[in-house]
Amino acid sequence: GHLFLFSEYRYIGIFTGVFGVAIFLFLDSVKGFGTKILSGFIGMKIATYANARTNKETRVLGRHSSQLFAL
Repeated sequence: GHLFLFSEYRYIGIFTGVFGVAIFLFLDSVKGFGTKILSGFIGMKIATYANARTNKETRVLGRHSSQLFAL
């Protein structure tokens, strides 16, 4: 009886370990996708804000002053 139980527990342990690793990797990739989307959104907000500020300054300083901001 004990040999059968140990054999069953071994198979259940292997299955649980493999399944647990698969779930962990899947959830980790989902978390990575969410982080990527959030960082892209924040980056675009910062870029458009900086572009608007530069555009406003060139309008205030004059038409040819845009060359001051070009590096």
